[in-house]
Amino acid sequence: MIPMGLSFLFLGVGFGLYATSQGFPWWTAPVLASTIFAGSMEFVTIGLLMAGFDPVNTFMLTLFVNGRHFFYGLSALQRYVHMGWKWFPTVAWMCDESFAINVSTKLPDDVDENGSTSMYRGLIISSGW
Repeated sequence: MIPMGLSFLFLGVGFGLYATSQGFPWWTAPVLASTIFAGSMEFVTIGLLMAGFDPVNTFMLTLFVNGRHFFYGLSALQRYVHMGWKWFPTVAWMCDESFAINVSTKLPDDVDENGSTSMYRGLIISSGW
């Protein structure tokens, strides 16, 4: 998790530098980062804010940029169906990194995968973002 946290740090600094270089105040980057849980869309949002308000194009661009998350959710349905109420936060907090870790990690036999492990991974990654 530490390497992933470091990558988030560098992305955050890069995003802050990009936002301020485009003329936005310093607080724009933290506000956007805390309200948009999609890294690539944060960068695109700076351009959209500079271009003027166009809700239809913004909606379509957001669908195209983040449409892959729909397929993550579809492929994870069977994996998370047994989790009870924990499936919702697990899927809501899913990003590229948590999906890759949750799908590729084989838990030891003595660990009961009741969904808590995947849910807490998503929470930690989302909080770090």
